[in-house]
Amino acid sequence: MLIVHHYLLIPTLISQSTKAEQTQGLFLLDTGAELNMISSNLAPAIAKVHDSGDKVRGISGKVKNVYEADKIVLQFATFRQLNLDLTSFDLTGFSRGAGLEFSGIMGLPLIGMFASVTLDYRDGCVKFDYKR
Repeated sequence: MLIVHHYLLIPTLISQSTKAEQTQGLFLLDTGAELNMISSNLAPAIAKVHDSGDKVRGISGKVKNVYEADKIVLQFATFRQLNLDLTSFDLTGFSRGAGLEFSGIMGLPLIGMFASVTLDYRDGCVKFDYKR
């Protein structure tokens, strides 16, 4: 885990399949996000991207140019998940505020897959406990 300002960032490996070459990135852990998202700057390098009919609203209002990435595998710690139609849009504003580039956002759909998520600020760790 990396803490930058008030952002919790998880080092993540991103690929199109479990056998494809992986790209390293930083995903924001956001318990308030209703979707899992990937940066529109990164998504086309990993998977096929197409226009999305979804409307995304954030704290700053409606998001323009929303896309979907067909097939993205996210891997962090001992967890690996295939995401179909992962929402994609420009995360430059978030990245600029943190001073580094965000690859995506881990929202409630991904966080909710775990029994619990424990944040250890002192040691800079996040513990993801699987549901049994």
